[in-house]
Amino acid sequence: MTNEEASRGGAGAKDVGSPVPRPAPVPSSAPGGSSQPTPSWIKSIGDSLKAQAATWFAGFVISILAVFSSTITEYIKTALNNADLRTKYYEEFATNLSEFVFDAEVIVEFIDKGWTDAKAMTPLVKKYNKSIDNVRKKEYVYLS
Repeated sequence: MTNEEASRGGAGAKDVGSPVPRPAPVPSSAPGGSSQPTPSWIKSIGDSLKAQAATWFAGFVISILAVFSSTITEYIKTALNNADLRTKYYEEFATNLSEFVFDAEVIVEFIDKGWTDAKAMTPLVKKYNKSIDNVRKKEYVYLS
């Protein structure tokens, strides 16, 4: 083999101690132009936080619920009590309105049949007025 073949890296070339070329260094893309690599402990903390994100989130939610549990409980109790009161007031209003309609129908019947003397009408009118008072007494309660 000739020197020319050896210099071209031919088939019979042997390494005679010539240095092997090394790749050129790659410039760092770290912020601030620093060529320092990120320390391994910071990287391990970041990896740990990524891996445990769901656990941290669940713990955060549970702690918020624990801190505000009394407020949440009171809000729910108030909402349930308001619903119960609405039902109670609706039933009471329906009963009072039913009584009013009945008293009005009785008076209309007495007038239609000509039973309009003072002795017959006085108790009916008093009862009718009482039923109006019951409905009007809680008018704004029923509206709420």
